[in-house]
Amino acid sequence: MLSKNNLVELFRYDAYANRLVLAEVEKLSDEEFKRSASPSHGSVRQLMQHLFRSEVFFISACAGEKLTPPEPASAPEFCMLIDYVEEEAVALLAGLDETGLQRIAPIDLHRTILNFPVWQLLIQAYTHASHHCGELSIVLTELGHPLPTLDIILFFTAESGQCWPMR
Repeated sequence: MLSKNNLVELFRYDAYANRLVLAEVEKLSDEEFKRSASPSHGSVRQLMQHLFRSEVFFISACAGEKLTPPEPASAPEFCMLIDYVEEEAVALLAGLDETGLQRIAPIDLHRTILNFPVWQLLIQAYTHASHHCGELSIVLTELGHPLPTLDIILFFTAESGQCWPMR
């Protein structure tokens, strides 16, 4: 199991990566933003909505409540959602101890209730977002807007005040 501090760092990185993605998405024309380009969710807009709705879904399950995020319609509006997801995840983690991370939380997936420890649902939220950021990297590159490298080591390097040697 990851510690609470490790999980906080993952969600801080998640927000950092989402902001890098958003910086490129904001360069898309409205037509590119809404065009069918994603093999899993149609357009960039739909893929980003899925990514953030899923994160909020899993964080909500961990909190034992239903969170209601803003509903973005345009690329610039996604910035609010990035902030919202990061704030909710960090606030949730601030209130949890190791026992809270082990607490079993139910999730309703297609009318089936499944039960997982909170820490596993938080890892799911993070890895699911990372998966779709990778998909967005491919889709945005095909649309002529390649993402910068999203490797977490670059985040850790910058956070520690070091300079990455391979830029």
